[in-house]
Order: sequence, then C-alpha cells, then structure tokens
Amino acid sequence: MKRKYLLRGIGIGLCIGVAVSYTAFKTGNYVSGSESTTSTEQTVEKDTKASEEAAKKEAEEKKASEEAAKKEAEAKKASEEAAKKEAEEKKASEEAAKKEAEEAAKKAEEEKKKAEEEAAKKAEEEKKKQEEEEKKKAEEEAAKKAEEEEQKRQEEEAKQSQTVEVEVKRGMTSEKIARLLQDNGLVESATDFDKWLKSNKYSSKLHYGTMKLKKGMTYEELAKELTTQGR
Repeated sequence: MKRKYLLRGIGIGLCIGVAVSYTAFKTGNYVSGSESTTSTEQTVEKDTKASEEAAKKEAEEKKASEEAAKKEAEAKKASEEAAKKEAEEKKASEEAAKKEAEEAAKKAEEEKKKAEEEAAKKAEEEKKKQEEEEKKKAEEEAAKKAEEEEQKRQEEEAKQSQTVEVEVKRGMTSEKIARLLQDNGLVESATDFDKWLKSNKYSSKLHYGTMKLKKGMTYEELAKELTTQGR
C-alpha cells in the first residue's frame, strides 16, 4: 500500500517537475521549492487569462467581423433595393411618358379627324348651298324664260286672233291685194304672197269687197278667204 502511494507520489512529482521545468524554461527563470510552484501557478493563471483574453478578443473580432459582414450585406441589400426601386421608378416614368405620348398622339389624331370631319361637313354644306343657289337660279331663269315664252305666246295668239277688216276694190290685181294685206300686217312680204298666189293659181280667182281677215293666217287660209268672201 505504501509502495502504491509512493509510486503515485513519485508520478505526481515527476509531472509537477516537468511542468515547473517547462514553465521555468519558457520564462528563463529557474526556481525551486514553493517559490517555483507559486511562479508556475501565476504563470499558468497568466497564460490562462491571456488565453481567455485572446479568445475573448478573437470572439469580439469575429463578432465585429460578422457584424461588419452583416452590415455590408445589409448595405448591399439596401443598395440593391435602392437600385431596384430606382429601376422601377425609371420604368414607371418611362411607362408614364409612353402613356402620355400615346394619349397626346391619340388626342392629336382625334383632333385631326374631327377637323377633317368638320372641314368635310363644311365643304358639303357649302356645296349643297351652292347647288341650291344654282338650282334656285336655274328655276328662276326657267320660270322667267317660261314666263317670257308664255307672254310671247299670248302676244302671238293675241296677234293671230286679231281681226283686220280690209277693203278690196274691184279690179285690184293680186299684186295690189298683196300690198294691201302687207300694209295691214297680214303678211310680211307682199311680193312673196303675190308670187304664191300666182303659182297656186289663186290670182285670177280673187274677190273684191269688204273682207275680215285674221293676223297670223297662212297663205293658204288667206287665199281661201280672199276667194270666198266678197264678190
């Protein structure tokens, strides 16, 4: 039993000795006894504290790095979102400008169409007005012409229906009778009427006396009256 504890003590002592030697070797200060143990503990404590501080610093640096990375990622995300928003705003602005241009073009087209329709309507109205004026003028001219023709016809009828009384004296030749009729407006040319009487063999059949003849009679009608009226 004593031997067992002896061996354990020797082992522990060896471990401590090695640790002390290693610590003394690192610090360059070789000590012994209780001073060596105290120094070793202080060194271990110091190393532990330094290690902890280093680990803490490393953790803080890691945390700071992670926070910086996170902040950078957030900044990148914000930049991307800002760029996306800017792109969306640009697109919206372009679409608004396009829509405005389309509406302006549509409005211009509508105004052009309306102006063309109004111009066509005005031209049609002017054409219609001109046609109506021309029609009215033509109707007035036609009415005036018809009126003139009617007046002329009535004058002719009045002229033709006018009865003239002539006195054919006994022994008057066809030439003198023709002259008498011309003087009373019954024939236009005494020479032509006398020639017609002779060529149609009426010149030797003419009567004398008071005869009623109408203006507008043909040569045939006058010859018939001149050979039936009177004696």
